[in-house]
Amino acid sequence: MSGLSKKQLKNIEEFWKKQGIEGFIKLYFSKYLFNIVMSELRSNSLKVKNVTVDIGKLFHMKENMFIDLKESEKFQNDLYKKCQNFSEEFIKELKKEEEFSNILKENDVEIFAPENKELRGKFQKCMDKFIKNIGNKND
Repeated sequence: MSGLSKKQLKNIEEFWKKQGIEGFIKLYFSKYLFNIVMSELRSNSLKVKNVTVDIGKLFHMKENMFIDLKESEKFQNDLYKKCQNFSEEFIKELKKEEEFSNILKENDVEIFAPENKELRGKFQKCMDKFIKNIGNKND
């Protein structure tokens, strides 16, 4: 982990001791899902072709009025909590997969090793499948 300060390395080490791989995956997936949803929300504002629009301004407006900052923060906090709940469900799904179940039980970081492209690819496919199923539940 070159390029990280001693404090950053210490923080990572402390997080890992407390949360382990399961905690890391929950955090990663929650933030990943949150960012996907926020990007989608922002991009849906731009359905009009050939129009240049300030996306940031559009995202913070409703009915030609700025959304109250507290309302926006509440929305984002609520959304992040939902993403954390989905993350819990995702971990349950991973535990059903024998390969990932063993990794979670053993608190093994091999899934994130650069040389383990195949396992990381399987992990990404599990995430993609889970996210797609979230969308199908809400249709």
